[in-house]
Amino acid sequence: MNYKKYKIPLIIGIIVIIIAVLLLFFSFIYPHYKEKEELNKIINEKAELKKQINSRLDKLNYCEKSEDCTFTKLECPFGCAYVNVNADTTNVKELIKKYNSFGFSTWECNYCFLGVPDTNVQKYFSCLKGKCVYSGPISSV
Repeated sequence: MNYKKYKIPLIIGIIVIIIAVLLLFFSFIYPHYKEKEELNKIINEKAELKKQINSRLDKLNYCEKSEDCTFTKLECPFGCAYVNVNADTTNVKELIKKYNSFGFSTWECNYCFLGVPDTNVQKYFSCLKGKCVYSGPISSV
């Protein structure tokens, strides 16, 4: 039997199969891989932002006496932050807006419900080891 006449069609057939597999990979599998890669990038960036926000909030929480302390209400999911009365929270609030631009689940929310009116809250703060601490009632809503 003469196999030479089947050699070219066989090579063309193999090439067609390889092209079909590559097309299948790049049209179905690769996009999902890229989506996963993008999602991981967003998750990592969001986690890094959360670290930055918490670090900056920690730096804004300093005191020498209880009168140095107050709180600020932040957007979900950060709730309340205890800070120095002279602390500028503008930068942190901008980072929180960026954090929230990624979206969040409602289960992430940590609302700010202190158990006293905002005007009476100062008497419940104390300064412990250079940090503001709230020891008043917490409202459960």
